[in-house]
Amino acid sequence: QEMGEHGHKEVEETFYFMQGGGQMVVNGKPHRAVQGDVFRLEPPERHNIVNDTQSETRVIFIKTPYLPDDKT
Repeated sequence: QEMGEHGHKEVEETFYFMQGGGQMVVNGKPHRAVQGDVFRLEPPERHNIVNDTQSETRVIFIKTPYLPDDKT
């Protein structure tokens, strides 16, 4: 399961791993994420979340500003 790599022109995004883990991929570089980890990304950083575990992963996404169409 994965979110799908993308970036933003204006939106800054923070990801909080509430449950489980996986890989937070930033600009093609994977970072192991575990419960409690937080990642803050600025535009235009490309990112993806890959759940390469057998556990369910839950992540909170905080976007600032909220611009639903700002996705590249």
